[in-house]
Amino acid sequence: MAWTVRKHTPDTFEKVARKYFRETPEQEWTIPGFCISAGITTRTFQRYAHMDGYEDLCQYIKDLINDKREKMLERGEGNCNGIIFLLKATGYQDKQQIEVKHDLNASGSMTIEEYIRNAAEEMKA
Repeated sequence: MAWTVRKHTPDTFEKVARKYFRETPEQEWTIPGFCISAGITTRTFQRYAHMDGYEDLCQYIKDLINDKREKMLERGEGNCNGIIFLLKATGYQDKQQIEVKHDLNASGSMTIEEYIRNAAEEMKA
């Protein structure tokens, strides 16, 4: 089913955003809180985030909220575990994953020693 009905035009959406950030205490800024004030669901917000005219504003809203959370962490304000949880919910990661791919020999297997030797040679290159 195609989604075509929009509660807000880009202009009215921006006005709602300005009002939310002006009237809501900074420590209470959240995406769900913004959505409630805008009269939309978080799912609608995510849809807006991929639509022409709304993309930059949605990203700016996310950036404002995340910037405030980062600053609260830096200053040791609020519940740090809660802030970290909220940051992770919006895409922040506290670890990196590195994927290692290596071709196997013709028989389809290689010994650990061969794998380590090959990996070490590739790292030198």
